[in-house]
Amino acid sequence: MQQFRLIPHATTPCEFIRSVAVSVARISVSELALVYMVEGAGRLRIPPPQAPVRAEGLWRETCFEAFLRAGRSISYTEFNYAPSGAWSANRFEDYRRGMRPIEPMLAPGILCTLRAGTLQVYVRVNIPLMTRDDQHIALATILQDTEGHISYWALAHAPGRPDFHDAVGFAAKLDPPGPA
Repeated sequence: MQQFRLIPHATTPCEFIRSVAVSVARISVSELALVYMVEGAGRLRIPPPQAPVRAEGLWRETCFEAFLRAGRSISYTEFNYAPSGAWSANRFEDYRRGMRPIEPMLAPGILCTLRAGTLQVYVRVNIPLMTRDDQHIALATILQDTEGHISYWALAHAPGRPDFHDAVGFAAKLDPPGPA
């Protein structure tokens, strides 16, 4: 598994979060396993679990995100996962343009645990559009505390307001899958 540390956006610090990390494993050409770990999560607002459901606007509260882009392509995919089990998967033709849901798309497996102030969100997702090409990845997390304040975390942040769609965020490459 590849390990990544996320950093808070300068305008949205959160004094009680000690760290946010993500582990990513490319299980096959089209399948990823992600583990998001938030240390110091005791004061986060975490939605209760529910049956997996596709939903939009998950970024308005605590959620976990992954963006994928092949090679030098300008198109990319965005995946949002809520601790509740809600999720979304969209394809963009270019920066924030041409958004459409990825279809067909199986619901990802999402499991959320909170123990001793550490929130872990396990995600296993099959991505029908993923190829063997080198995949640039952007990882991000939106954390909402019990008072409603939001903190934005990512591998890298572009100048200005938080924007996970910006190319600066695609700061890592996925390891290639094993032999087909």
